[in-house]
Amino acid sequence: MRIYTLNVNGFRGAEIQPGEYVPHHERQANLHHFMNLLDDTIVDDQSVLIVQEFPHIDSDRSGGKFRWLDNDFYIECLETIKAKYRVIQPTHLIKSEQCTIAICKEASPWKQATEEMFQYNSKYSYGNCLVELQCGEITLLGIHVKPDDQMWNMLLKTIGCKRKYTFIAGDFNAYEHRGTMKDKPKQIRAVGYTPFVPSSVITDTKFNSSIDNIYMDNGYLAVEEVRVDIKNSDVFQTDHLLCGIEFTEKKV
Repeated sequence: MRIYTLNVNGFRGAEIQPGEYVPHHERQANLHHFMNLLDDTIVDDQSVLIVQEFPHIDSDRSGGKFRWLDNDFYIECLETIKAKYRVIQPTHLIKSEQCTIAICKEASPWKQATEEMFQYNSKYSYGNCLVELQCGEITLLGIHVKPDDQMWNMLLKTIGCKRKYTFIAGDFNAYEHRGTMKDKPKQIRAVGYTPFVPSSVITDTKFNSSIDNIYMDNGYLAVEEVRVDIKNSDVFQTDHLLCGIEFTEKKV
């Protein structure tokens, strides 16, 4: 089984500054390279990739009135990926410029979780940031955590319960060597999770920090030795590294 996570930065390339315009043809080219990356990553039915900052709906702040507009590139991305793979979107996908999704093969046993564990509250704007999956008895939370206490408190409350996700994969926006969220990775470990990406490994090249990770519930004892795979794609351009783990379950 392989679990990967990658922040694709809206297919805008690497180290793009906020508000910087990227021509449509460049994003299309990067989408094409992303498909090559998928072919190298989703190698079997049990492989799954969690994607953050996937393009969603455009926002229009001009003219003094805020509006949400359809994003043709979002539709293009979905159609391109769905031609070869299955896309699992958040249960509570709200209007947002970007969202978190999961990608797997069409025949994959990975599916949207039948029972929600992360209790969504519509007054908070994080419905686009998380996708809950399951594969047999294994549960997986794919997430893009906002760098604020509100969403972090919801996450810690959820995983502090007796019934936990087997794995949590995503962009946590928390670097334990600096920043306002630096204590958060320690708090995840404190409720019984082990990270596979060391804090010494830089996963965010723009801000020279380690904020992408995959955590495993310490109570999950059915896994053989885990192989960690962290790499920067030479072709697909983003400001984050691809982080993944590969393991087999113990035979009973």
